[in-house]
Amino acid sequence: MLTINMDDEVKKEFQDVVNKLGLNATSAVNLFARAVIREKAIPFPITLRTRDEQDWNDYLSGTIEKSCEDLRRGDVITEEELERLIDQNKAS
Repeated sequence: MLTINMDDEVKKEFQDVVNKLGLNATSAVNLFARAVIREKAIPFPITLRTRDEQDWNDYLSGTIEKSCEDLRRGDVITEEELERLIDQNKAS
């Protein structure tokens, strides 16, 4: 048995979310514990960054990854084509 202390508001929000997922708090904590054991680490990044910074970093990482995939597939345009598209867009 494990007993944890949690702020009442955090506890309520946590229970609301896990209930919507079809779980109870005990099941959710057990899932977390099993993930820690399996990964031998906390299963999500622990950072001092703000949520906005994390969202921005995730966006940039996704954009870079997609760009690399486009390059590998050869799905690219030349600088001249890009400039022509920009000029066409400005004229519209």
